[in-house]
Amino acid sequence: MKPKTIAIIQARMGATRLPGKVLCDIAGQPMLVRVVERTRRASLLDGFIVATTTEVQDDALYELCRERGYPCFRGDQQDVLDRYYQSARQTGAEVVVRITADCPVIDPDLIDETTKLVTGRSSLITHHALRITHHASLDFAANRLPPPWGRTYPIGLDVEVCTFAALERAWKEATKPYQREHWMWKSAPSPRWNAPGKKRLSHTNANTSCRISMKAYHSSLVTRHSPLVTRHSPQALPHAAFT
Repeated sequence: MKPKTIAIIQARMGATRLPGKVLCDIAGQPMLVRVVERTRRASLLDGFIVATTTEVQDDALYELCRERGYPCFRGDQQDVLDRYYQSARQTGAEVVVRITADCPVIDPDLIDETTKLVTGRSSLITHHALRITHHASLDFAANRLPPPWGRTYPIGLDVEVCTFAALERAWKEATKPYQREHWMWKSAPSPRWNAPGKKRLSHTNANTSCRISMKAYHSSLVTRHSPLVTRHSPQALPHAAFT
């Protein structure tokens, strides 16, 4: 039976480089709406939830979610790990897909392909396993990892997927502030996750390296995304466009 797979879209208004960016206009819609609508086109998702904070400045995000009928969870600003854990519990997720709200051209096909690595349905051949037993299901998969692993997909197409069991274990074991704030990519590829009998991880790669950024983390990039969104069809943007 297919595990219940939920995308958790991490969003807040308090960005350092561009405050309020997740509500910036992208071709007539707030950026968060663009992210939600593209994410929900992934065929392997059973649902999604927006995870924001209890800070007053994020009331606007909550109101947008309420108006649009988007499920939303509010939690501690610094404890991102707890926000994910509580969001996953609230939705009954068995597999969690992490998406950030400043990626308005996120690729639904790439979400599906990375998800398949965890649900055991992948046909990808362009990935390497950090620790994987043949035919064994994975605990964590991503298309980006911190150094020394290189990036082959553009910034802004980032997808990270894990089982609820792995998320719960991280929630129980992570004690350092950076593990609670950047729990996926700073906790997952660590020796304690790769030790024998621990987590099984995989990193998906495109066929070429890439230094392009598709993430909207300052105003010039927000402006650049509007014609991109307008030009392309509602379907997933082709991977070839970014290689």
